[in-house]
Amino acid sequence: MLRLGINEQARVCPLRRHPVARAIWVSIGFSLLALGVVGILVPGWPTTIFVLLAFGSFLRGEPRLARWLNRHPVFGRFLRMARHGMPLSAKLVTLAVMWASAGASVWWMLSREEPLALPAAMTVAALTVGSVVLLRHKGQSEGEAPESCGHA
Repeated sequence: MLRLGINEQARVCPLRRHPVARAIWVSIGFSLLALGVVGILVPGWPTTIFVLLAFGSFLRGEPRLARWLNRHPVFGRFLRMARHGMPLSAKLVTLAVMWASAGASVWWMLSREEPLALPAAMTVAALTVGSVVLLRHKGQSEGEAPESCGHA
């Protein structure tokens, strides 16, 4: 399997897009990055997904901007977090909160004499999600990119 760093990616996968298409991808990237900035400032607004989408848009439009975003002191942190996955301590805290709230919901449903299928489904869902979060392996290592170059 061929793994390319961002620097090599632009050299191996030359952009064959029309300049207007490249400009559109760059515009989309900056718009998504602006939404990511809003996510840093507004509690509850997602940041990482917008930074990841901006990174992908920059890869398609201007790989130099993708490199800049990857090396940026603030936004690069979100890309590294997405690449390396959640630390185990964060996973354990997330699971503890999820299982506590699921357990409280099941207890509340059982105390109200709800049909047994709903609390059982909630328990199965909580255990399934918990298993996926715990068993999910870490992402790619620093400097690696997916096998495809991302340019159509």
